[in-house]
Amino acid sequence: MKNRRHFLIYSGLGVLSTLLVSCFGGEKKPGGNEIEFWTMQLQPEFTKYFKNTIEQFEQANPGIKVKWVDVPWAGMESKILAAMQAKKPQM
Repeated sequence: MKNRRHFLIYSGLGVLSTLLVSCFGGEKKPGGNEIEFWTMQLQPEFTKYFKNTIEQFEQANPGIKVKWVDVPWAGMESKILAAMQAKKPQM
C-alpha cells in the first residue's frame, strides 16, 4: 500500500513536471533542440524507468535531446522560483 501510494505521488509529480516543461517549450538551437525535464528526488528508484522513457522519446523525435534533472525536495522551490524570475522557466 505504501509503495503504491509513493508511486502515485511520484507519477503525479512527473506528469506535473512534464506539463511545466512542455508549456514553455525550448529554445531552438542549430543542429537540434534540448528540453530539460525536472523531477523531484526520484533517483535512484525510478532511474531505469525515466532513462528508458527518455530513450524512447528521443528515438520517436529525432533532433530533440532530453536532459533529466532530478532535484532534491528541498531545492525544488528555489529552482522553480529562480527560473521564473529569470523568465527562463525551461532553464
